[in-house]
Amino acid sequence: MKNDNFILINLNQNISKARQAAYKGNRDKWIIFGLLCFIYLGLISWFININSNYNELINQRKNTISGIKKDTRDLKKEIKKQLEERNKNLNESNNEKVNLLNLSKKDIELAYKIGEKTIPWSEKLMQLSEITPEDMCITKLEYANNSLNISAISKIKDKTQKDQKILNDFITLLEGHEDFGKEFIEYELRNSKRVSRGSNPYYQFQISAPLKKKIKNRLNEIVVEKEIPKSIEPKIQEEVEEKVKPKVEEKVKEKVELKIEENKYSDDIIQLAKDIDVQDPLRDNVKKFQTALKLFSKNDIEFGFLESVTIINRDEILGKKPTTKFQKELMKKNKEIASNATSNKMQKYSKNIIAAAKRLKKNQNKSNLAAVKRFQEATGIANEGSVNYGLWDDLTRIKYEDVLESIAEKQ
Repeated sequence: MKNDNFILINLNQNISKARQAAYKGNRDKWIIFGLLCFIYLGLISWFININSNYNELINQRKNTISGIKKDTRDLKKEIKKQLEERNKNLNESNNEKVNLLNLSKKDIELAYKIGEKTIPWSEKLMQLSEITPEDMCITKLEYANNSLNISAISKIKDKTQKDQKILNDFITLLEGHEDFGKEFIEYELRNSKRVSRGSNPYYQFQISAPLKKKIKNRLNEIVVEKEIPKSIEPKIQEEVEEKVKPKVEEKVKEKVELKIEENKYSDDIIQLAKDIDVQDPLRDNVKKFQTALKLFSKNDIEFGFLESVTIINRDEILGKKPTTKFQKELMKKNKEIASNATSNKMQKYSKNIIAAAKRLKKNQNKSNLAAVKRFQEATGIANEGSVNYGLWDDLTRIKYEDVLESIAEKQ
């Protein structure tokens, strides 16, 4: 008998496949439920831990505040006690009270440390408003990465006016201010462009001023003055005058004697002055007089000529004073000419050229094109239409070295 004609049923199976699938699905549900419960319990415990930490932090802050308040009350009582003791020690007829606060060394050191990292930005903003020209507007100020970024826009009055000149003049104003640039290394150009609003052209630019690594503490500039009660001030002043007056008189006497000795000229110089005190003095005599007083040298154009500086020195040595109105006017003109000649001799280059050279000096490898261009424009070596504009060539280098040499001679 063949098995193909029958349906075979295995009656030994304990659980059917459908029942097995139901068991498996039920088991997976319980596993997921257990994981969710575990996660939920973990979150609850985490929240409880955070809450307890916050409560502990709040309690610590409250204790700190209470301690500060208690220390403040104790300090006030101590200061009050000190003031009462000081007032008792004063003369009974003296109605002035001394109000002094004794700062501890720790307080002073803490204030000094704060001053090392503090920059007076309010003063900086006021100074910047004073420096900024009337036809320029500051559009944005940003402090980031230890650098102050200044964005500005300036009206171009004349279409032929160069953009670089506007920027150079503004940077020169910033560098010329004694207090504004104390905390900054230099002023660098970030970006610039010419924009048009209507029919009016404007020049828009942004410069960056990085801070110095070590800032000078401004607290060193504060002068501390002690307060003295008005009633005892006259007594102290009388005592100081009694002690200082003899010393002051001695010092004044010494200075007067020293000045008299310094004003004395030798007989040779007086004779040289007399030799050129004629209508047409000899050039050799003028040269000797100028050489003796170190007025001019062989390289100077004025050497050997009786000009204003020589005349003033001659009259001073001989003690000559103008008597007539014409002589007074002549002396006044000679002094003006001598003053202009002296200032031109002392300052060979203008402030703009010196500022451009100093800024270029900070860039050792001369890779800052803006600084090179600014120096070339200030000295007249090159401009925007020149081939060597922005290039560190031999002509720029020679001029730069001459400016530095002039600065060194002046110092």
